[in-house]
Amino acid sequence: MHILCCFALKNKHMKQFILFTFLAIATLAQAQTGIERAGAAKLSKSPKKYEPTNYLKEMQANIKQLYKTKKFNGFKTLAKNFRTIADGEKNKWIPYYHAAYCGIVAAYLTQEKFATEELLNQAQQCLDKAFVMRPRHSELLALQGFLYQARIRVNPQQRSKEYTQKAIQTLDQARFADPKNPRASFLTGQFLESLPKEWGGGKTKNACKHFKEAKEKFDAYKPKSEFSPNWGKNANESMLKGCN
Repeated sequence: MHILCCFALKNKHMKQFILFTFLAIATLAQAQTGIERAGAAKLSKSPKKYEPTNYLKEMQANIKQLYKTKKFNGFKTLAKNFRTIADGEKNKWIPYYHAAYCGIVAAYLTQEKFATEELLNQAQQCLDKAFVMRPRHSELLALQGFLYQARIRVNPQQRSKEYTQKAIQTLDQARFADPKNPRASFLTGQFLESLPKEWGGGKTKNACKHFKEAKEKFDAYKPKSEFSPNWGKNANESMLKGCN
């Protein structure tokens, strides 16, 4: 009945009604389009890109955080941050080094085998890029040996033989490349200490010898720059406590 009455309106009123309805629909459509555009802009907004001009600022911020972080998520995030910086710069090996280091430490802080393997694969990619720029660099070789140690954790029964040999060989190369590198000695001692007793592992005279050598090297070590590797001293001191 109401519909019939509406259609019975005079022409003048009908025109006003149609015009009002058209304006209402147009306003609604315009508003909806604005919402859709805003939503699309929000969804399509790309993440903030790394700017090469921010290298010093970004490195300083992440290095500062690096020596405060103790948990898995912190190291995982830092690995990603350093990798972003390194990929943005393309010609600096130091951020790749720190990205690899953080990834390896994060791998040690999780029991998830898939996560461990993924983190180590990413760390290896960073090391590979760093080696292109600094072949046979002692710090990179030491870190490579550290990564080989972490590979064993994924499947000790299947990987022990292969990666034990690789770790020992690479750490030997790191000590030879720079006899003053404290991390090469510390990581060697740490690896020997982690081996089974039947393989000569544990706090043996051999492992402790490397911890003692590392202490002397850490005491004399002076970083070449504010971004140079500067970790391991406290861990080495802890290892020394069990040595005679």
